[in-house]
Amino acid sequence: MLNSVNASKTDNPQMPTFQPMGLGGILDSTLSLYRNNFRLFLGIAAIYFVLIAAQEFIVVFLLEKSDTPNLEGFIFDVDTVLDGFISMLVTGILVVACSEIYLRGPVTIQIALRRFSSRFLGYLGASLIYLFVGYMWMLDSLGNSSLVNLFRIGFFPFLCFYLISWVFYGPVVLLEEPIAVQALGRSKRLVRGTWRRVFGIILAITLF
Repeated sequence: MLNSVNASKTDNPQMPTFQPMGLGGILDSTLSLYRNNFRLFLGIAAIYFVLIAAQEFIVVFLLEKSDTPNLEGFIFDVDTVLDGFISMLVTGILVVACSEIYLRGPVTIQIALRRFSSRFLGYLGASLIYLFVGYMWMLDSLGNSSLVNLFRIGFFPFLCFYLISWVFYGPVVLLEEPIAVQALGRSKRLVRGTWRRVFGIILAITLF
């Protein structure tokens, strides 16, 4: 949500300054980035679709072999979590690719993957925490009793708060390289004071 401005305003001519971006600026910058690096992002998108296809193939196979409702519920839970994890995995690769383009210019998918793999364990740890908070309340294995549904309704405001507060954990882990728990705290500090703005932009982009 930041945009570089004239680098001559800084003491270091190689170090750009930043200013907040609105939703329109974010979308324009995103489209320009994709247009100028189409092959790179096409390759990253291919990784996503290959992983999703493999996941769905395995899930369908397991559902055909399952013979109890409890097992089917567990398979659906795993499918839900894997959907989120694959999205976060590819998002991490996108973050690295964008940072490499911004800092060093054109980059290949091999370079982006190599850089991402060097921070994979830290990113995995933070992603598992984020996924646990984000998905535990909607798992099929919890059931649909009145008590469970009441818990889900009561938990939802806290869920929104923490998911938005921690939304920058990925860029923090991949670019600043702290450990998983520190990345969540760092993200929370970045969002502090702009929570509503960040929430609005994420909601708008999600709906878009």
